[in-house]
Amino acid sequence: MKLKVQIIASILCAFSTLMAPATADARDVLLLNHKAWTVKLQRFSNGYVACTAETWNRNGDLFQLANFKEQGLAVNIYLDDRNYRGATIPVDMVIDVDYSRWTFLDTNITDKNFIFWFPNNSRTDRFAYEVMEGNAVALKTSNGGQTMASWSLAGSSAAIRKLSECVTQIL
Repeated sequence: MKLKVQIIASILCAFSTLMAPATADARDVLLLNHKAWTVKLQRFSNGYVACTAETWNRNGDLFQLANFKEQGLAVNIYLDDRNYRGATIPVDMVIDVDYSRWTFLDTNITDKNFIFWFPNNSRTDRFAYEVMEGNAVALKTSNGGQTMASWSLAGSSAAIRKLSECVTQIL
């Protein structure tokens, strides 16, 4: 338990830097491919560098934790088969990690991407810990009712540990 808290603390201290535009062309270096998760070091053509941990579901939807050197921790969700198009608009988002509910206010949605930036605080630590320990994560409508997408968290503990290594050694 103490090791997990130390890992999370180092992740979240480093997570005070995150998310570049998804439209940039990335040059990826695969750091880990474990169960449903991959961890990458991404270098974007716009100069951004990020460590990312991500998992895809059967529908082609992405759940990603990302740490960009220039920003902070972000949750990025890409919904492949949805019809979201146009300007960036703020929406409320609900994420369930197993039976724990997280409400993110004023999440930005651009096209098919939901992006939430975490403040650097204990809430970030708790979210990372729950993802590490959880079995599944689900994106829900703003009232917490309908499930829009869900992902397996199999392998998330190893992925977040590798993400932490990437952040502390590379960024």
